[in-house]
Amino acid sequence: IEKYRNIEMRKMASASMDIQDNLPPHNILISGNYATGKTTALLKFLDLLMEKFIKVQYVYIDCNDCVNARDVYSIIYKNIHSQCRDIEGRGNTWIIDQIREYVSHYGVILIIALDDLQSFKHKEINNLIRVLIKNKSEYHTKIAIFAIHQTGDLSLDADIDSVFDPVEIVFNDYSYEQLCSILEERCLEGFYPNVIDMDYLFFFVLLSNLLNIQYHYNHCFQLEQ
Repeated sequence: IEKYRNIEMRKMASASMDIQDNLPPHNILISGNYATGKTTALLKFLDLLMEKFIKVQYVYIDCNDCVNARDVYSIIYKNIHSQCRDIEGRGNTWIIDQIREYVSHYGVILIIALDDLQSFKHKEINNLIRVLIKNKSEYHTKIAIFAIHQTGDLSLDADIDSVFDPVEIVFNDYSYEQLCSILEERCLEGFYPNVIDMDYLFFFVLLSNLLNIQYHYNHCFQLEQ
């Protein structure tokens, strides 16, 4: 998938240039429809960063698996601490302090990848980003947020938005030819030869594209009304 996302990954690289000076990258906000390679490209890019820079660590979080911001803090804490303490009964402030102390003590650059951020309510997104950004701005900890949001419209409060100030990267829909190529490669990897009739596969890709175009047409028409 990432071979069709060179432009988007180059934008991620450009936003991460400060890592060479031992500084955290810019915050990044990735948007686009489902099944456009956002998660795959982001994880590939984060793996490349960790291979190149020893001080870079990242924690990937699927927000669909989280009920609230505390779940996010807990996942970060458990991922960075090899021997983490029991956090049952601990407050959010204690967990956040532990994350900040770890980043400061070991001098790491911590990238927090938040996937499907739109699964949280508006207030929860504001509170979550406020806390994580506070660590970076007030305590000068080397933390960055790489967020994936389907629409890219976080509707953050003005004071948070001005500090978050992400580099915005849009993943447009794949073309028909790109989708055919991706699915053909996956079929060749996952099935025995001639199990999947490629003509049928390409037909369903075409049908999917047509239905998607119709959906966007209807959606725009409703907005105009």
